[in-house]
Order: sequence, then structure tokens, then C-alpha cells
Amino acid sequence: MPALNHPPALWLGAAAASLAFLLGSATVVRKDAPAPAAAAAAPSVPQQWLKIAAHLDAKAVDAAVLLPALRADPDGAGARYGYRAQGAESAWTFVTELDGTILAADPDPVAPMLDVDIDADGRADLQVLRGPLLLGTSLRDALPFVSYGAFDNQIGFAEYAIALNDHAYAALAPQLRAAAPGQKLRLLGTFSHDPRHALPLLMPVRIERSGQ
Repeated sequence: MPALNHPPALWLGAAAASLAFLLGSATVVRKDAPAPAAAAAAPSVPQQWLKIAAHLDAKAVDAAVLLPALRADPDGAGARYGYRAQGAESAWTFVTELDGTILAADPDPVAPMLDVDIDADGRADLQVLRGPLLLGTSLRDALPFVSYGAFDNQIGFAEYAIALNDHAYAALAPQLRAAAPGQKLRLLGTFSHDPRHALPLLMPVRIERSGQ
């Protein structure tokens, strides 16, 4: 994995915060539940990455189509365009691609975001995680071939989500750090629908400059 240009203490703190966040939202397993069968070896992110990238490319929905549908009917949009990793109680997760313009670049040193406009109306349509702290599990939860049963426990499942985010971020860190208002980008990424948030929060997987 490429070296990232930020202080080790900041990176370790971000990783710890990510794990705490993910475990805080993990599903609790009852103590009296039947013991699960022995889990197979947990999947390796680098070994699976080509399969992951191919799946995301195949499932990506144009944000110009997805976001209006999601605002109008979240469950209808989820059933048509999304994936629900753990049943009806979990959030819909989406893979999307878009061309947009950066309106604002949050300077927060730990969990900054980019506000991105996709329809040229001067208002943000979504926010993009900029790292190094990458909260959320949407990248993991967008993958139907990655399930909780492949891991020994909740910690392993949460750590896999962090490993996925970190693997994607390692390749994108230079572009994310250089992102500035006015730049036009082509993005592919994932997000989970959360009605508490005004805008979708995109975990980026691919970034390309699409013009000045």
C-alpha cells in the first residue's frame, strides 16, 4: 500500500476512531444463539480487489438518475438500484457514478468532505469522504459476496470494512488532497441511504479529472 503523507499519530487515531464507530453500530449477537459453524478464512482485500472493482463498475447507477429517485421513493429506489446487505432492518446501499463540480472542500484535518454539485444549480447534491478518517461501511455493504458469516466475529467484520476503505483511499489520497473548489471530477463510489443526513455521503473508489 502506498505511503500516505500524514502524521502517524493522526492515521492511528483515525483508524481507531473508524473501528470504534463501526463497532458502535454493529449488530449484537445473542449469547444464547447457536454456535456458528467454523468460519472460512476471512477474505483478503488485495486478493479480492479486481472482483470488487468489476462488481462496482457493473452495478454503478448514474447519480443524475439515482438521486432524484431516492428522494422521491427511498424504498422503491433501493429495490430497483440498491442492495440491502442484512435484510429489511439494514440500510439500502448504492453504487453510483457521476460527473460533478466541487463547490467546497472542508479543511477539517481528520474527516473532511467535498461538497459536489452534479446538476450545475450551484447547490451540493452529495458529499464525498476525503480521508484519512473514512466513516461508514457502504463499500463493504455494497458487496453481496462479502457476508458476516465469513468472519469469526463482529470485530473482524468491522476491520474488513476499514481495510476496504483504506485500500481505496491509498490509491486516491493524492487526488483527494489536491481537490479544490471549481474542479470538475468524475467519481465512482458507494453510499448507504440515511434519512438523518441531508446529503448522501460517498465513499470514493475511483476519481478522474473531467475538465477545468
